[in-house]
Amino acid sequence: LISFMFIKSISLYLIGFNSFGVFLVIIGAFLFIVSDLILSFVYFYRDCPKFMAGLNLLVYYISQCCIALSISYM
Repeated sequence: LISFMFIKSISLYLIGFNSFGVFLVIIGAFLFIVSDLILSFVYFYRDCPKFMAGLNLLVYYISQCCIALSISYM
C-alpha cells in the first residue's frame, strides 16, 4: 500500500501537476517508505543500535508533515 502511494504521487507529477504540493507528497511518500524500512530493521535485526528507533520516528514525523503540508499548496 505504501509503495502504491509512492507510485501514485509520482504519477501526479508525470501527468502534469507540477506544483510544490506534489513535490511535498513525493518526498513524504518516499520518506514514509524509508521509515518503514528502518522500522523493519528495528524489529527484525537482533543487535539493532538504539538510535535507530529515534531515527525511525524522526523520518516518520517528517514524512507526515510533508504530506499534511502538501494540502496547503495544491
